Amino acid sequence: NFCSLPSSLGHLSKLLFLGLQECRNLQSIPELPANLRSLYADDCTSLEKLPNLSNFKRVPTLFLTDCNKLAEIQGLENLHSIDVFHMERCSNLANTIKDSFFKGQSEEYESNIYFPSKEIPDWFSHQGMGSSISFDMPLHVENKLLGMTLWVVYAAKEDTAERIFPPQALFSNITNGDEWIHMPNSHRIPVTREEHSWVSHMPKSYFLYPMKGGERIEVSIKMQPPLKVKKCGIHLVYKPNIAEEDQGQSSCVNADDGDELMDDMHFKRGHDVETSCDLSNEEKFGKRQRIEPDRTKNLDMELDQLKK
Repeated sequence: NFCSLPSSLGHLSKLLFLGLQECRNLQSIPELPANLRSLYADDCTSLEKLPNLSNFKRVPTLFLTDCNKLAEIQGLENLHSIDVFHMERCSNLANTIKDSFFKGQSEEYESNIYFPSKEIPDWFSHQGMGSSISFDMPLHVENKLLGMTLWVVYAAKEDTAERIFPPQALFSNITNGDEWIHMPNSHRIPVTREEHSWVSHMPKSYFLYPMKGGERIEVSIKMQPPLKVKKCGIHLVYKPNIAEEDQGQSSCVNADDGDELMDDMHFKRGHDVETSCDLSNEEKFGKRQRIEPDRTKNLDMELDQLKK
């Protein structure tokens, strides 16, 4: 039933994980320790203020789902190395986030952000309706490619209390047959009929295979029902001075309810599943590989430990 936390919290240098889930009378959080790795504050429905986070070199993983009174995070525009940021059903906060926040994410680190939004910004040069999009890698600029940002808009037909595995992205090089899967380091996401966005930045160092100029790349998004992809987009991140007309052409593929483009990726439900995608059959997937290990379970285990 407490409304605030002691200001001395910021001096707890060995504090790594702070769990405040469902503290519905909590109105503010003081300065956080510089070594904090994760802040769990889902369902803090009275929370209005967070401390300035711009002093963090590596921003803690932030879980702020259903903090619907939270309208601003000081220093957010200066944060360029966010790992995971959940702010589902936080419309007041989402409305304050500017494009510069997404454009400014570090070229060295992966980031995954979930928030209410139904539109993909115009500066995403490759975008369209449906769960799949393809584009041509520009010629003569692959050495200047720093990474890419993926933007996915999704929603369900109705709200439920269920939380499901986050979406995944299958990258297919149509030109040479290489394939790999991007499995985000994220917590499970709520099922909501309000349109939300998943924005994931992937540095070039995370690509399992190099993508060369002139190659055709297809990106297919898989979401666990009842959530469904509405639209998706890709923004290629380059070193400065790459003209927009040099960034390639794209086309959209509209995958229907069956998600035929990815129907051999099987999801499992339940808390005992280590990954949200079964990749154990090597013959079935051929050259498909993960871009990175799935750490969803690790975040779930952290949360379970905090609840205990």
